[in-house]
Amino acid sequence: MDGTLDIYIDSAFPILAVQEISDSQIIARRWKGGDENYRSTYITLRDSGIDRIEDFKGKVLAFEHRESTSGFVLPAGTLIQQGFTLREVDRPDAPVDRDEIGYYFAQDEENTVVLLMGGLVAGAGFSNLDYKDLSDELQKGIAFFGKTISVPGQLVSIRPGLDPLLSDSE
Repeated sequence: MDGTLDIYIDSAFPILAVQEISDSQIIARRWKGGDENYRSTYITLRDSGIDRIEDFKGKVLAFEHRESTSGFVLPAGTLIQQGFTLREVDRPDAPVDRDEIGYYFAQDEENTVVLLMGGLVAGAGFSNLDYKDLSDELQKGIAFFGKTISVPGQLVSIRPGLDPLLSDSE
């Protein structure tokens, strides 16, 4: 083996990043979790008093990790597009200026929920698919609002120069 990767399957942001550096070609969409598309939403505790995105100013949100399409890129990008100032913090209880929204990387969706339910963050950017997977008990304690654009569940890309007989892309 020469270390060449022929086919790569991932969510939108990683696929596009890989395409940018490798010149790979996207050849197909793949459904994820039974859904063609997914998006992010903003979640908070139901009794938090937060019911709109502006209420996150001066507070910290949990995001999954830097490479997560639904757990960072979509929700953070949407906030920036709407004119909010975001600042990464090194802990969930870090102070944040009242005119900015802090964000902390929880590293996965389970930690995101733990931080939220424990009151350590004011809210989170969260995939609608991950929300559907939460227990009924957790869903009852969480309010969600706002949404990002929808993106394909997953994309399939192939390396440049892959034999068309193998890729069936031509």
